[in-house]
Amino acid sequence: MVVSWLAFLGWGRVAKAHGDEGRHARDARLRMEQTGAQAGEYTGSDAVLRQRIAGISYASAGPPLMGSRRVRADTAHMAIKDWLEQDRPREKLLTRGPAALSDSELLALFIGKGPKGSNAVESARLLLDVHGPLRRLMDLDANTLKKLPALGPASACRLIAALELASRHLLAQLERGDSLCDPASAGRYFQHRLRSRPHEVFAVLFLDTRNRTVAYEELFSGTIDAAAVYPREVVRRALLHNAAAVIVAHNHPSGHAEPSSADQLITAELQQALGVVGVRLLDHVVVGDGPPVSMAERGWITSGRRRGS
Repeated sequence: MVVSWLAFLGWGRVAKAHGDEGRHARDARLRMEQTGAQAGEYTGSDAVLRQRIAGISYASAGPPLMGSRRVRADTAHMAIKDWLEQDRPREKLLTRGPAALSDSELLALFIGKGPKGSNAVESARLLLDVHGPLRRLMDLDANTLKKLPALGPASACRLIAALELASRHLLAQLERGDSLCDPASAGRYFQHRLRSRPHEVFAVLFLDTRNRTVAYEELFSGTIDAAAVYPREVVRRALLHNAAAVIVAHNHPSGHAEPSSADQLITAELQQALGVVGVRLLDHVVVGDGPPVSMAERGWITSGRRRGS
């Protein structure tokens, strides 16, 4: 573990065997102990992460000599305030917009300040290396996030609050009475609702005659790879809400959004059952890791198209 940590920092060649740590490895371990990252204090991936974060500070005091030259320190060991202004995350966001920032730069804005001798961007990068990718990290709850190195309670709460604000902003767009006139709008809605669920969930958007949202309900849930769907219950809820149309969706926790043959079969059954009572099935959306899949766009729902489409 110490060998790989030293190699990550670019401190040149170290002993090939974990047992032969060498002088630089011993010095590094002593420095880690001084910063509170003793070998036995943490376990698993967090132990590696804390050692790597703590190790960044050693270069700030001057990297070790390698022969007659000194190892070049990069921005990982510099305070962000010492970076070129156009490279700093906050200034980059203000001048070029949030899309110009990398995942680690965006995360660094929530971390605020890295450990002594490091910076928030490098701490964020290491955090994503161990606990990423980004979606996996952001799916963690606040109590788990606050225990991760470089975060803590304050940063964890800021991250969760930002996610909730984004969710409410998306939901407000649908709940203020706007018509759902294209598959992408419904796909974004269901993606935000269902993508992080660990088990399969079947949900329904009930719409009025102008395709405006009347209600959202999650009717069925199941195992990690299946949920039993009962068309009769969907019909009953549609009549209760006096809905003129519905859009249904379910998630694939495996991350693969391609509809199965069973998905196509239940779609046909739903369309037939709803049609008996005069309710249109506009779409069946499947949510995975990538873009949601619209069965209406695939041409698998032949009637009940959205108005204006």
